[in-house]
Amino acid sequence: MREEWAPYLEKTMNGEHQMYMLGWSGTNGDPDYFLSSLLHGNNIGDSNREFYENKEVDRLLDEAKVAVDQDEREAMYKEAQALIAEDVPMVPLVHSTPVMATSSKVKHYVPHPSTSESLEEVDIE
Repeated sequence: MREEWAPYLEKTMNGEHQMYMLGWSGTNGDPDYFLSSLLHGNNIGDSNREFYENKEVDRLLDEAKVAVDQDEREAMYKEAQALIAEDVPMVPLVHSTPVMATSSKVKHYVPHPSTSESLEEVDIE
């Protein structure tokens, strides 16, 4: 069944679905942007449309978000991911490869893994 975009989004925010499909793009490369945004209990009904809540995952994500030591932070995110994998709140289907085309006339363009490149320094000769 085909549905208009706005009502579809509203229904998924309200939990009026058994299953849904949406995309997500990273903008900063930090694991918190994906994990907390999509799976933290505080984001239920917003970006957490799985209505997933696991208090231990929430605790790990909260602590990892403010951890300074990168090894410690990585360990907390790995532990959170292991718990999430056991719970299976979502099934990721694909990850697209950003398409990029350029010309030798384009100067100072630096692609960014998030696909959110600044074009302030780009010149065309």
